[in-house]
Amino acid sequence: TNDAASHMKQKLKKELGDRATEIQIFTFHSFSENILSEQYIKLGYSKKPKLMNSGDESYMMKKYFYDFGNLNSTVFKRNPILAIQSFRKIFDSITNNLLSELELNIFKKEETKKIEKNNDSEEIEKSKQLIDSVEAFVQYQKWKKKRDYIDYGDMITNLWDLLNKDEKFLIYIQNQYKHIIVDEFQ
Repeated sequence: TNDAASHMKQKLKKELGDRATEIQIFTFHSFSENILSEQYIKLGYSKKPKLMNSGDESYMMKKYFYDFGNLNSTVFKRNPILAIQSFRKIFDSITNNLLSELELNIFKKEETKKIEKNNDSEEIEKSKQLIDSVEAFVQYQKWKKKRDYIDYGDMITNLWDLLNKDEKFLIYIQNQYKHIIVDEFQ
């Protein structure tokens, strides 16, 4: 959190005095945001992305809900608000677990197989909701990128993508930081 970063700055200043000003201290998100503000072109944005808050996210999903395509879930078709609430939870899980598009496609195939092998209508509906959520996530990511928006999850996943896909960038970051301390990492 920002409070934890501030606390760490104070602790280091107390221990190191003026030398503490040479040390950069960030939250994961602010670290990512600082780097991405310089590297956004490599990620496919046309300008520095604007950070969305939860209200922006809900607004975008509500406004473009019917552009998500043909939903498989009957529950989601009947109740867009419930669908959006579910989407947000699944989207957070996808970004928190740094799932790639390949991993999402494998997941969708597994859920499709479950549908084919299952006779339980509730289980089939759950699988359809998961498939819809994954497909909506991919579409939502495209919408945000087209409009030069990011959310908190994108800060981390975009940095992760850069580190994994751009070897020059990885070397650059490795050369920038000799030591990294993660305070109370859980």
